[in-house]
Amino acid sequence: MTQLETQPLGIMSDNINENWVAADFPRWETATRSVESFTISEMGATIWNIKCAEGHEILPGEYTRLVMDGDTMMSDTPKELLDHEMMFAATKLLGGHVLIAGLGLGCALNVIAMMDNVTKVTVIELDDDVMANHAPYFREKFGDKVEIIHASIFDWEPPKGVIYSVAWMDIWLHLSEDNLDEMDELTDKFICKCQWLGCWSEEEVRERLRMEEEEDEDFGESALDKIKALVKEANLC
Repeated sequence: MTQLETQPLGIMSDNINENWVAADFPRWETATRSVESFTISEMGATIWNIKCAEGHEILPGEYTRLVMDGDTMMSDTPKELLDHEMMFAATKLLGGHVLIAGLGLGCALNVIAMMDNVTKVTVIELDDDVMANHAPYFREKFGDKVEIIHASIFDWEPPKGVIYSVAWMDIWLHLSEDNLDEMDELTDKFICKCQWLGCWSEEEVRERLRMEEEEDEDFGESALDKIKALVKEANLC
C-alpha cells in the first residue's frame, strides 16, 4: 500500500476549499434527518476554541450541516476539511478510482470528483434519507464519473478484480475508541483492494489512547514509588 510523505495541502490548494463548501447543496428535512444552514458567531467561535481540544478550533462564518437524530453528522466547516487532508493528498497523488464509505453531506465527494486525475468515484451510503436527497444531485452533477450505491460498507463487496487508488472510510459520528474495532474490520477487508486506505479520525483516536496509556503508566509508577517510600519510612522493609 502506498506510503504518503506529503506536506500539508493548504486549505486553498487547487480550489479544495471552494469545492468543500456545501452552500449550493440541496436543503431538505425529514422526521429525523435534515440539511440546514447555520451560523457560528465570533463569540461562539471564541467560546468553543477556549474549551476545545487542540486541532478542533472553528472559525466564525456561515456553514451547512447534516443533522441525524439530533446530532450533527458532519458540516462543511474548515475543521472538518482538515480532517480529510490526508485523503485529499492521497487522491491528488494517485488519482484513478476512489472508494468512499459514507456520502453524508457530500463535501468530500464534491472535492474528489472535481479533481482532473480522478477517473471515477464509488460511494457507499447506508442511510435512506441521504440516498434519496443527495444521490440524485451528485449523479446529475457528475454523471458517470460518480457511482453511488445504497448499502452497508460492511456487507457490500467490490467487483472482482477492481483495485481502488484510494479508499476512505467515513461513517462514524463521534471521535471514540469504540470505533477502532470497525476501523480494523474495514481495513482488513479493503487493505488488499486499494493503494492507500484511511479512516476518518483514526490517527487522532489512536494518539489519544497512546497518551492516556502513558499517563496511566506514569501515574502507576508514581503511586508505587510513594508506597515504597512510605513503607521504608515506617521501617516495614
